[in-house]
Amino acid sequence: MKKLPFLIAACLLFMFTAQAQDVQKGRGAATIQELGQAVFNALQHNQFQELQNYLPGDTELKVLKRRSSEDMRLLLERTTPDSIRQNMQRDFNSISEQAIQNTINWSEWQPTNAKTTRRDRKNPLLYRAEITLANPAGGQRTLLFEVIRIRGNYFLFKQMVFHPQN
Repeated sequence: MKKLPFLIAACLLFMFTAQAQDVQKGRGAATIQELGQAVFNALQHNQFQELQNYLPGDTELKVLKRRSSEDMRLLLERTTPDSIRQNMQRDFNSISEQAIQNTINWSEWQPTNAKTTRRDRKNPLLYRAEITLANPAGGQRTLLFEVIRIRGNYFLFKQMVFHPQN
């Protein structure tokens, strides 16, 4: 009986250590600039797989569900890590096709600014990310997407679009 509190404390310590190591292994991005650079690099290489570490898993979706509004929770009931991956890949492919149609050479572009704004007061973990890209000729384009911030890390969530700067 005297060992029971010790075993419980040891188990809790192991769980917290495992969670901390999961964050350290590269899940999510520490800053929106890091996430923006990762998305840009994936587009430049035309490799959606480069974004796998920036997509939420079951753990992040559980946290999001707990901290979301009632209407958001209803939407999240049908949301899985796989559905997010599929939707983001569809948007990624659409941006790649759009770039080809507009003869955009990604090697001529660089991210110059990254910012987030909170999407909704009722859902404090949901943000809109805006990544500004520029080329030496003075052209500007913007990548927009929704992200979630879980345990201090940013994860891609939905609606990746690419358009000319106004």
